[in-house]
Amino acid sequence: KVAELVKGLLMPHFKKKIITKDEYKDIMRKSVNKVVKRGSSDIKEEKISKLVNAYVDHYRAKRTKSSKDDDIF
Repeated sequence: KVAELVKGLLMPHFKKKIITKDEYKDIMRKSVNKVVKRGSSDIKEEKISKLVNAYVDHYRAKRTKSSKDDDIF
């Protein structure tokens, strides 16, 4: 159930090419593991949505930072 929820939240970002395929897989794995590891049977979509969006923002910032660093040389 958690994987389906995360997949539904991530897919729009992937379809709009905001994140790459590898980033999608990383975010999917990290998000599901983090939610499942927490062990709560009460899955709150709002919290998972915030987690996924934070990961997307992190990966976007990381990618733009690395591309800016490449421009220096």
